[in-house]
Amino acid sequence: AATLVDYPGSSITSAQSILALLEEPNDQIKVFALQQIDRVVDLHWAEISEYLPKIIVLCEDEEFPNRSLASLVAAKVHFHLSELSEALQYALGAGELFDVRKQSEFVDTLISKAIDEYITTRASKQGGEIDSRLESIVNKMFERCFSNSRYKQALGIALECRRLDMVKQAIVQSGSLSDMIAYAFRLCLKHVRSRAFRQQVLSVIAELHKELEQPDHIRLAHCLMILDDSDQVASMLKSLVESDVPSNILVAYQVAFDLVDNASQKFLLKVISSLPTPRSDAAAPSTEADTMVDDAAAKSSATNSVVYERLTSILTGHVTVSHHIDFLHRHCHSDMQILKNMKMVVDARSSALYSGLVFCNAIMHAGTTNDSFLRTNFDWLKQAQNWAKFSAIGSLGLIRHGQIKDGMTLLRDFLPTLGGSINAGGYQEGGALYALGLINAEHGLDVIPFLTNNIRQSNGNEVVQHGACLGLGLAAFATANEEVCSELKTILFTDNTVAGEAAALGMGLVMCGSGNEAVIDEMLHYAHDTQKEKIIRALSLGMALIMYGKEEGADSLIEQLVGDKDDLIRYGGIYVIAMAYAATADNGAIRRLLHIAVSDVSDDVRRAAVVSLGFVLASEHEECPKVVSLLAESFNPHVRYGAAMAVGISCAGTGLQEAVDLLMPMTKDATDFVRQAAHIALAMVLIQVTEKQNPVVKELREQLLKAVQDKHEEMLAKLGAILALGVIDAGGRNSTISLCSDSGFVKMGAVVGMAMFMQYWYWLPMCNFIGLTIKPTAIIAVNSELSTPNMSIKSNASPALFAYPPEVAAVQVAKTKKTGKAVLSTTAKQQSKKDHKKKDEPEAASTTTPTQPQTSADATTTTTATADVEMKDTPAVQTETPAQPDTSATQTDANATTTTEPPKPQTPESEVLKNPARVTPAQQRFIEFVLDQRYVPVTLNKVNGIIVVNDTQPEQQQDLVETSLKPAVSVQAKEEEPEPPLPEPFRWP
Repeated sequence: AATLVDYPGSSITSAQSILALLEEPNDQIKVFALQQIDRVVDLHWAEISEYLPKIIVLCEDEEFPNRSLASLVAAKVHFHLSELSEALQYALGAGELFDVRKQSEFVDTLISKAIDEYITTRASKQGGEIDSRLESIVNKMFERCFSNSRYKQALGIALECRRLDMVKQAIVQSGSLSDMIAYAFRLCLKHVRSRAFRQQVLSVIAELHKELEQPDHIRLAHCLMILDDSDQVASMLKSLVESDVPSNILVAYQVAFDLVDNASQKFLLKVISSLPTPRSDAAAPSTEADTMVDDAAAKSSATNSVVYERLTSILTGHVTVSHHIDFLHRHCHSDMQILKNMKMVVDARSSALYSGLVFCNAIMHAGTTNDSFLRTNFDWLKQAQNWAKFSAIGSLGLIRHGQIKDGMTLLRDFLPTLGGSINAGGYQEGGALYALGLINAEHGLDVIPFLTNNIRQSNGNEVVQHGACLGLGLAAFATANEEVCSELKTILFTDNTVAGEAAALGMGLVMCGSGNEAVIDEMLHYAHDTQKEKIIRALSLGMALIMYGKEEGADSLIEQLVGDKDDLIRYGGIYVIAMAYAATADNGAIRRLLHIAVSDVSDDVRRAAVVSLGFVLASEHEECPKVVSLLAESFNPHVRYGAAMAVGISCAGTGLQEAVDLLMPMTKDATDFVRQAAHIALAMVLIQVTEKQNPVVKELREQLLKAVQDKHEEMLAKLGAILALGVIDAGGRNSTISLCSDSGFVKMGAVVGMAMFMQYWYWLPMCNFIGLTIKPTAIIAVNSELSTPNMSIKSNASPALFAYPPEVAAVQVAKTKKTGKAVLSTTAKQQSKKDHKKKDEPEAASTTTPTQPQTSADATTTTTATADVEMKDTPAVQTETPAQPDTSATQTDANATTTTEPPKPQTPESEVLKNPARVTPAQQRFIEFVLDQRYVPVTLNKVNGIIVVNDTQPEQQQDLVETSLKPAVSVQAKEEEPEPPLPEPFRWP
């Protein structure tokens, strides 16, 4: 063996001489052969592969002195043969010879394969044994990342491998703790699919936040919100209020506003209950300096009591809602002519189109408090009968959404009085109770007793119970109130179709996101017992709402419902997938929905499966058009409908061009309800998109108006066009539709509202639920007193780019042409004789009267007078030849006009917006805060929603924006006319 020499691997043309040494009985010669083969394997792997069985025998021979070298050679041969699984197994057997620190294609590929295997193993065997050799390679990979300062790469691998210890180590060793925490937070929310592991990572991030010298309280609050840790949130708010830094009070306000925008009502109520109770006798500070600048005042109990009182008012949502209402009312630019034009052409005898126009008005004015269309056309509104009346009155809740304090006043003429009589059918009272729930949606603790009493004292009226159950579900939304759920359960067990449907939906709304297994078991058991289809469908949907956001925790219920023989229960199982995996882009959920979309025997189930793809892909809206592109061409119109709606839901408010390209051809589909879906979906996608950004917007608006005015258009397609006109101008053209909040988190109310809106296919009053998905596109700056100060915000974009669309023209109703009189031939002959007699009259008469030249019109009349029948129409064109103008003079005037024409004004490239300002989602990237003014934002990273500002000149008098809201008045109330003057004194005779 001492006489053996190394072969120059790059100079030999064949490895046969080396491979022949494997036949030798001496183990030292075989080891030498393996060493030489290892050097030339990348060049001569094809020849070496023929000896692979002999190399494998050496790997498995326990008496062979260098089994690890044989394993390394076998791994490289399998790698070149593209057999990565076998290559990884032999690389694991190579031990230390497989050096992960080397930079080569072989090492990098097998490391990637090893990590994939490790991830799969840990995901499938939580808590089980894992191959120590595989874990050793992964650990070496982490060491390699740390030694090369690739901390983000290590963090990504740790999240994929579900290694909490490495997650923490990667963040701590990075040296930039704040930036790595922010990066880990974004990465965790977007890429970690396991809900349980995500909660663990967020717990680590929340703990690391406390080690920062200047923690990001807003991000920490988001972490604690996802962890459902209300006590820690309340503790953080208390520490901010009682700190020595006056500006921390403003940070506490900003945290509270963000929580209202993202958290559920149940979570907010728990935070409020953990805060100190404000003193009722605390005096409010007179100036902003009392809460921000003067440290002594900030520490005083009176001031802190006022701060806690303001925090409580923010967390209840009342402050946010009031500012949104003021903004929407102030900036309302809805085009009333659109509604007038539709009212002229919509047949009021069609209940669906009548209700559609009412919903269009409600969506168009959602939250604006502008009910002028209903007040102006009150006589037309009175034509509504039965459920159309229910829908019309219920739509008031969408228009007045958020007027929590004035809800009872606004509806006092419609609400039932305790112990009083109910109008015929109870449609007015039921619609008013539904409207009251919409007004107080997600913030309705104060009206829960009133709605509950109306359920108990409804005297068995199913319509009143229907409206009260829906209103109660909205008011107590996501509170998990057991008493309210019990009241609704009592109505459900009466087995009344109309009342039972609303009760089942109300139970789902109240228990939304709670995952209460006892309630689900009762609902599922009753769904199998009852024979009422509407109740079964409502129970299935209610179970889906209860499992909102549970992800893999809902898999057992999904299996049970999707496998049921009843298609109505399978329909609910589809929505359990949509609600449990909303905005997660989970691959397993997408695969299951696609399979059901092409395999289920029920059209309703298939349609729901495709629609649910929009909910699951809401966070990855760019992928949705790609996923449903083939389904949009399906032979089944229900699948095509679902594809259109899925794109509309996931891409709502984005203006995504791929979505528009997919939906525009569907507006000409042969099936009416597919065109309906395409119209609504396009309105969702292109909401808040101007003609300057996408010229398709103008084409779509014209197409929708044409569809409404076309007498030959089918009713379902026309209904979709009417609703689409409301959606594209939602909230007075100052709102958008989105399933996510301004901070980017999935918003429970928006997801549930969209799911309920999709039930308009079965029950048209569900259209009002779209109001939960509508959010104002505004920047509203508030000071420490929660008032709106006068301040400027700069937009570095042309004003025309995000301007309001132009108003439409009034519809010109075509007048019916009068048919000409039929002239008999005898009458024509008599008229001809009279004309001849007039010509033969003496010329003396002509000397007194000037002779008029005969025009071409007279000649035409004379010629047609001899015909058997004459149609006399008014000529449309002037037949007299006008005098020819002087050409030279005209040319001179034209030249003069050309020379004196003023130049066109240049389009400004920026504009200054006043608080509160309308800022569309596409405009946010152009927003810049002016920092050299009196009011400066507490955080510069937020360019939407409510922003708390710091007053740099607190000693001066506050410069506030006056509110634009007027006192609430009932819809039926008329403006008071001035009393007539007293008569003048007179004397009776």
